[in-house]
Amino acid sequence: MKRLISLLAALPVVMILAAPGFAQSPTYSWQVSCSKAEGLGPAATWYWLNSNGQAIPNSARTVGCGGNQISPELIPDIIDGTQVNGIQVDLFIQNGCCGCMAYSTTKKSFQPSDPKFNITESVSGPKVAGDGFIGKVICPYANATLKFNIHSN
Repeated sequence: MKRLISLLAALPVVMILAAPGFAQSPTYSWQVSCSKAEGLGPAATWYWLNSNGQAIPNSARTVGCGGNQISPELIPDIIDGTQVNGIQVDLFIQNGCCGCMAYSTTKKSFQPSDPKFNITESVSGPKVAGDGFIGKVICPYANATLKFNIHSN
């Protein structure tokens, strides 16, 4: 009888914790890896986007080759009063002068009530670059690569 009363007493607590208002906040994880790019200024930057697909000010986060995520991070719901509706990832690597660089930009929108995304991108430094003024230049760190993945959990 005591066990039944204890179980009945615990039932409201379980129901409250299962209610939508007590749902856990969504999280995201990221990974970065580099090959022949350490010290070349590679960077992965991500921004949270508003409903117009524009970066929300003060939302940028940047990591380089030495960056390692410790644990999942919370996906923000609102930043400075602006609803988060997406994410943008910019990758950049420079492996010399005169245009020896590569970059990419990827955007993903999501529903604020269910923020699901997965972005996997990589950039590699070119072997040859240059412009019309100086001609072709052989890039000193050809094939330096930055790989990045960010995803909701």
